Amino acid sequence: SIGIDGSARLLHWFNGVECMAGAYLLARPLLGRNGAILAAAIFASLPPLRFLQYTSMVELGLSRYALLALFSFIMANRMFPAGEGKAIPRRAWLLLCAWNLGYAQSTKFIGIFISIIIIGQLAIYAWRGKADIRRTIGDVALITAWGAVWTMPWLWKNWLFTGNPVFPMLGRLFPTSAWDEKINLRWMKDNTRYGTGRGSLFNWIKMPVMASVGTPHFGTFALNPFFLLFMPCLLFLKNVPSSVKFLAVATAVYSGLWAMSSQQTRFFMPIAPAASMVTAFVITRAFAGRVFLQILVWAATGWIFLDSVMG
Repeated sequence: SIGIDGSARLLHWFNGVECMAGAYLLARPLLGRNGAILAAAIFASLPPLRFLQYTSMVELGLSRYALLALFSFIMANRMFPAGEGKAIPRRAWLLLCAWNLGYAQSTKFIGIFISIIIIGQLAIYAWRGKADIRRTIGDVALITAWGAVWTMPWLWKNWLFTGNPVFPMLGRLFPTSAWDEKINLRWMKDNTRYGTGRGSLFNWIKMPVMASVGTPHFGTFALNPFFLLFMPCLLFLKNVPSSVKFLAVATAVYSGLWAMSSQQTRFFMPIAPAASMVTAFVITRAFAGRVFLQILVWAATGWIFLDSVMG
């Protein structure tokens, strides 16, 4: 802080702006200016964003690293049809991807969800014959090792202060006097009390809808219905670019991992820029060349601007 109330939170405010810009840049090669603006506006419309920009919670920093890791992976595998990024060697993009994965994991343990998605995609490439097994093993080793380099300082800090590198998890394996079993159970109970996706099949079925509109159960703020309404429509579109398919699958996998952990909507934010891009793709493909799309884009942008200014 520099003596001004809230100045220490400016970093989180800028992280939110960076994620909006990232959603725009991720969408621009495929969707053009209007589609990219819509992707940024969809992300900006998420209720948790405003809250996280003015708190010291770290999810927007994690979101920035997750977005950069996904973008680098897309560039490494040449998923954009125009061939953006080909001037930079594939190995350099993978190193950048792993670097951001390491930062994501050291920001919050759920950053490992993004690593699971990327390593899983590499395995799928090998399984489907799109990549040599030897190259895939090398890619996984590079991502794991280089990512670990940037995660290890955080784990070492945990071990230094608590004796547990993954504190507060695995308390039985790494016992510490500052965190006994009773405290651990209370912590786990607090983390799993959010959401509605436990206890019965009906709870799991209604969970996506409730996470979109029902604020009380998901940590103060719900998401909005954009993702739930538009992303399933991707199944009915033809000639979907590989980058959009990858981000859609990444969103689905992350959503599943999120649902099985703590169902706080702020923990969903790391995948939200990617989900915003996929949602914008569906909308622009459905209304391509129509005046309605331009009206929707500029109305959404204007609403976000007024909401930001007027608070």
